[in-house]
This record gives sequence, structure tokens and C-alpha cells, in this order.
Amino acid sequence: MSHKTGLLITLACLFVFSGITMLFAQTDIKPAQATVASPDTDVQWLWGEIINIDYPNKGFTVKYFDYETETEKNMQVLVNNDTVYEGVISLDEIKPKDTVSVDYVVAGSNNVAKNIGVERPESDPQASAKPEVSTEDVAQPPVEASAVQ
Repeated sequence: MSHKTGLLITLACLFVFSGITMLFAQTDIKPAQATVASPDTDVQWLWGEIINIDYPNKGFTVKYFDYETETEKNMQVLVNNDTVYEGVISLDEIKPKDTVSVDYVVAGSNNVAKNIGVERPESDPQASAKPEVSTEDVAQPPVEASAVQ
């Protein structure tokens, strides 16, 4: 057998085995695609207190602490039809003094909310708790003389 024939048989076997491997692969083989994240699509996070609601423009202002500059800042955030709410149904239910966690993206010069989670302050447990009544404070019915013997 000549070297050319042996080489052809070897290449044919490799070709067949590589085809079988791709045939029985569990996942789809797709060419790699280069993805570049633009700064406008990076989701950012903000946690703070609502200080103003702008219902006509569908937005609100959040007071938050900027850890990089160690100062309190305000940020205007807009909502749209794609905004997901947690703890409320819509912007109409958000009130000043509510604490919010906001996932947002920067779109041009606007901060657009993707997800808004509202954390309302819990009511004072002392005010809502029922006062305890001891059995000593409860008036006992009088005992009849005939019952005591």
C-alpha cells in the first residue's frame, strides 16, 4: 500500500469520526459571536428614599448615598411600559418616604428603571400590639354564699 493511499484512508476515517461526533453532540454547535456591551445597556443599581414623584413625566427622585464620594445625592429616574414593579403595582402607588431598590439603565441623558422594588416602613410594633391584660385586673364574679360550704 502506498503512502498516498494510507494518507487518504486516514483522512477519510478522521472525517467520518468528526462527522459522527457532531451528529451525536448534545448541544448545538454555533459559531462564536463577538458581543460588546455598550455603556448604555449596562444595568446599574440604586437604593434610597423617594423624595419626589413626578407623575406627569412618569418619574421620581431618589435620595441615595454615593459610596465613591461619600455624599448624599439625588437622582431622577424615569419609568416606562417595560418597568417591573415589586411591592406595588404601578408608579401611582409609590409615595415619598418609601425606600426603593432600583435597577436602571442609562439611556442618553435619562436613567430608565428596569425594576423597582418598594420597601415600606413597617408600622410600630408597640402601637399595633394589643395591651396585655392580667387576670388580676379582671373583675371576678361574686361567689354566692350557698356555693361555698
